Amino acid sequence: MADTKRVDQEGGAVVSAYAELGEPTRHERPARTYPPGLLGIPCHRDLPVESAEAIFALAHTGLPTGSAVIWSYGPSTIAANRNRIVRTLLRSRRLRDLEWLCLCDADAKPPANAILRLLDRATDVVGALYCLREPPYKFGFGRPMQPTPEPMELTGMLSVAWVGTHFLLIRRRVLERMKPPWFDHVDAAGKPTPGYGEDVYFSRKARAAGFEVAVDLDVWAGHMAWQEITPETALAFGKSGLYRVAAEELPAQSPPIAAAGD
Repeated sequence: MADTKRVDQEGGAVVSAYAELGEPTRHERPARTYPPGLLGIPCHRDLPVESAEAIFALAHTGLPTGSAVIWSYGPSTIAANRNRIVRTLLRSRRLRDLEWLCLCDADAKPPANAILRLLDRATDVVGALYCLREPPYKFGFGRPMQPTPEPMELTGMLSVAWVGTHFLLIRRRVLERMKPPWFDHVDAAGKPTPGYGEDVYFSRKARAAGFEVAVDLDVWAGHMAWQEITPETALAFGKSGLYRVAAEELPAQSPPIAAAGD
């Protein structure tokens, strides 16, 4: 597989461009039949080995032909690293034909077909289901936009007020319509929230611009902490965020997924 690495002078980030795919990923549609995009990994702390293995596997087998990968390093905030990736996508002439951005946190453990599964959804902003790294392991999405039964089934698509950036796919047109910054550590009242809240900020701006924000409950995303945090972890703990979900309501066989970060 051809793999070229370079520094994108226009965006100031390291770009790995994959001209060909390696072994095909386990997915109904071949990866080469999807539009190309950008996999962006904001790095602001150590990279777990398990996450590195999963991200590299995704980059080599689960990206459409012509896609690119950016690792954005820096001591700045996670929001600043996310904004750097977006600027690179929108300003770089080499990336002008890419149709989407997938943000994958550095403590992610995504399955090889995670991006393809999110691309299958006709939604402009869609994230994978994941849990936070600390008890009570809340789910990384906000209030559903439609009434939902309780306990809630973990399946299908759910339109929400906000979705976490842990493993998030965004269509290019969303980023082009929004004014920067795309991510910021502030709440709805403009009060600073150092170190968190950029996912809520982005989701609110995207919805204000007329785009749907959703979570794909069929794409599960783990979270590397003292162990891999999955929805099963939350269920074993006894609750997950705003929703109580009975273990017997989960599918008998979980999708082959474990992904992303805060």
